[in-house]
Amino acid sequence: MSYDRVAKKYEKYDDITEWELGYNVITKLIGSVKNKLVLDYGCGNAKFSRFLRDHGAKCIAIDPSKKMIGIAKTYNNRDIQLRLIRNSNLYFVKSNSIDAAVVNYVICTIPEKNEIIKIFKEIYRCLRKNSSLIILEPNPKTIGGNWVTFKSEKPIRKGGEQYIVYLKKNSKEFIKLTDYYRSFEDYMNMLKAVGFRKIISQEPVIDKNNKKAKWMDEYSKPPNLIIKAIK
Repeated sequence: MSYDRVAKKYEKYDDITEWELGYNVITKLIGSVKNKLVLDYGCGNAKFSRFLRDHGAKCIAIDPSKKMIGIAKTYNNRDIQLRLIRNSNLYFVKSNSIDAAVVNYVICTIPEKNEIIKIFKEIYRCLRKNSSLIILEPNPKTIGGNWVTFKSEKPIRKGGEQYIVYLKKNSKEFIKLTDYYRSFEDYMNMLKAVGFRKIISQEPVIDKNNKKAKWMDEYSKPPNLIIKAIK
């Protein structure tokens, strides 16, 4: 789906679940990014790129949504190269030049398997040898759960089938998105087909001592699947 129509609403979305059980886990998996070049594929408003930049990285932040890139440009983007892309083409990125790549909540928005493989191939080309790709996706095992900042429809078990996700702006207002189901095996097979190796995954839940929010399913149903693959 195009994020142009929800770009302004998405900008105001409170994403504490994403940070606690997504982005914070990625930062541990990716390790030090000081003086490294990181590709943020599907950057949205580039909030994670700015986070990486603040920890010493230089980022190439790309997105197919013109409005999302427009919002991203309203921030301080020192050491971040913002690019609007079409057809998943990364022609402007040299082969074997990227130290790490992150793809956050992107694959779930793409219905065509061939398009996903094309994206993985382009990222693989751009990465240096032994560098990592980290993917953050809705956990296929818990689709249908209800977490603090979002909820989704009941599970669908067929690759490429769509389902609805509701991002919670507040108790009464939601942002409605369409995502596409992929199984854990789907992700593994597509990554292996491109050439990635040493693939590991995590499905984090909230620790009982974490009191940053009034957690819901975060304690027992991991909302995210996080995958790290090495070139």
